[in-house]
Amino acid sequence: MLTERKTRHPDGITEERLERALEVLSALVAEHGEKHVPLRAMIEGQLCELRARKLTRDRMPAYAEAG
Repeated sequence: MLTERKTRHPDGITEERLERALEVLSALVAEHGEKHVPLRAMIEGQLCELRARKLTRDRMPAYAEAG
């Protein structure tokens, strides 16, 4: 039976946790102002990197079959 793997950051952080962190930080920025924006930007960057690695990993079988 195939189960969906959780996408993990090299430090062990899941995509789901990064998404939740963005939700929390968005609420903090809305409530307390701009001082949390740099942290939110950092988390967004980590999420983008994680998703890019997942796309690359997901494409590898297709490249192997074509090559």
